[in-house]
Amino acid sequence: MTTDLSKPPALDLAPLVDLSKYDSSKFDRGRPSWLVLIWWLVQAIAFPLSLHNFNGFRRWLLQLFGAKIGTNVVIRPTARFTY
Repeated sequence: MTTDLSKPPALDLAPLVDLSKYDSSKFDRGRPSWLVLIWWLVQAIAFPLSLHNFNGFRRWLLQLFGAKIGTNVVIRPTARFTY
């Protein structure tokens, strides 16, 4: 396959997705915005600063925010979670 580099690329192609038609009014996180903000703070501060072997503490934090986690699950301080 050869390409002709002497010509500029065609820039008049139709976009695959028309983002001007996107409507985010029906988007729902499932939780209030203030709770999502608190979670971001907890994940940014409490998770990375917890000791390596404090899996129970990290499980407890996740369960405070509604997570369902098994009893012997190991959650590392570098884990990231999205609502």
